Amino acid sequence: MRTMNAGLFGALYSGVLISQWILLMDRYLPGSGLGWRTGTKVAANAFVFGLVGNSCNVFCRNFLAPGSTFASSRRHVEQVMWRVFWADMKVFPPADAVCFAFVPPHLRPAFTGVVSLCWNTYVSIVANHYPQQIRRNGSSNVLNHLVL
Repeated sequence: MRTMNAGLFGALYSGVLISQWILLMDRYLPGSGLGWRTGTKVAANAFVFGLVGNSCNVFCRNFLAPGSTFASSRRHVEQVMWRVFWADMKVFPPADAVCFAFVPPHLRPAFTGVVSLCWNTYVSIVANHYPQQIRRNGSSNVLNHLVL
C-alpha cells in the first residue's frame, strides 16, 4: 500500500504539477540562454517547489506512511524542512539553470522529470526512512547523513 501511495503521489506531483509548472513558466517567460528570464525561472522554481513544494512533498509522503497522523507529519516537516530545502538548493537551481538555458523547451519537462525522480527518492528516504527514531527522540539528528 505504501508503494502504491508513493507512486501515485509521485506521478501526480512530478508527472503533472512540475511538468505543468515548467510549461507555464515557458509560456509566460519564453526563451532560453543565460539572462534575466532564466534567472527569474530558477528563482521562481526555488520558491514554489523548493520551499512550498518540498514542505507539501515531505508532509504527504510522511502522512501516507502507516501509523502517521496529521500532527506527527506536521512535526516531521518542522524538524526536517530546512535541511531538505538547503539540499534542494544544491540540486535544483543548477539543474534548472541548465534546463532553462540549454535544454530545448519541448524536452524541459522530461529533463526536470529525471532530476525530480532522483530528488523524490531522496525526499522519500527523508520522509519515511527514520520516522520511528525521529518520533521517539524528537530530533532530526538521525537524518544528518542523509542530507546532501
